[in-house]
Amino acid sequence: MPPAIGPTRVWCITRTRPGKREECGELDVGNHNWRVEVLDGTLKASKSGSLSVSKQAANLFDVALTAWPVELEGGGLVFLQVHVWNHANSAISVKGFIEDEEGAVIKRIDGYEGRIPAKGYKNLTFTYNLAGVGNHTFKLFLDNYDGEPNGAGEEHWSNVAVEVKPMKGSELKQVGFDCNDPEFNWKGTEYKASLVCRAFIYNPTQNDISLNAVAVKEWHTDNTDFTNSLGPWVVVDYPDTIRSSETSTITFRNTAHTSLHTLEMDLFGVYASISLTYIISPQHGDDVHFTGYDTINIRQDDKDVVVDGGTQAILDFIGGEELVVAVRTKDALKTLPFVVQFFREAWGWIND
Repeated sequence: MPPAIGPTRVWCITRTRPGKREECGELDVGNHNWRVEVLDGTLKASKSGSLSVSKQAANLFDVALTAWPVELEGGGLVFLQVHVWNHANSAISVKGFIEDEEGAVIKRIDGYEGRIPAKGYKNLTFTYNLAGVGNHTFKLFLDNYDGEPNGAGEEHWSNVAVEVKPMKGSELKQVGFDCNDPEFNWKGTEYKASLVCRAFIYNPTQNDISLNAVAVKEWHTDNTDFTNSLGPWVVVDYPDTIRSSETSTITFRNTAHTSLHTLEMDLFGVYASISLTYIISPQHGDDVHFTGYDTINIRQDDKDVVVDGGTQAILDFIGGEELVVAVRTKDALKTLPFVVQFFREAWGWIND
């Protein structure tokens, strides 16, 4: 009789070479045969066995956290994947988070992402830029109650480790690049959003490298309306020195400006690709050129948009352009109680 694996039906296989990674799945109740083969053009080695799942899972659901790759040189982009299996005959909702080795939450899971169909499963994948030589452990927590590890509901933890190894080389290396999702907010006279991109630079040499300057050579987006909304200058923040075998962050900031019409018709919800080429000038040695790429999702503050858009429509009808200009901010709206009352009743979630 093959060995039983107990009440859980989740299995994971770790492949160590090439490109170390872990893959997970689920087994039905019953007997199962397995076989592992090592191939390099021809069969190099193999091993077979069997196991059984002795009974239905005792858990309502099971989880696993995997990462790829689990080994990096100098740092870089890691794909973290959350696996959730629902053993129940009805759909369930799970909530929780992923935290890094310092306990900082880097991803929250709830809402649609946490909805798991009956007798089904869901895989959630997102990326994370990892820097710093050493072992990094990520922890996943999920429950079916409130998303907090307080003993309420059925709770599950899963961990995965990623190792960042020193990188050999004689000059600086870009090991990661990302940008935030800009959110437009009403700023008195127009809608504004901050675009912040970060480059992660690793020093593989045996010496600290001091920087004279970091300058943007060129940047592009594939959305004309968003490009036109951005300011002409990019503000760059960079460290004075990048220590040997360490990773430092260079930050690029810009501000987008737009009207309500352009935001609603052309920008909100749009995905835009960004490329940014920059030059690092060390105190000793030649300039180094890098280009970073990322994709952003343009967002908006819905409360500002509802107040502004609704007021625009009503006041265009009752008062004309001069009255519209006078009451475009939420503070100014308080001078027109009937308009404020209308929006508070129609959209109760709008704050003062």
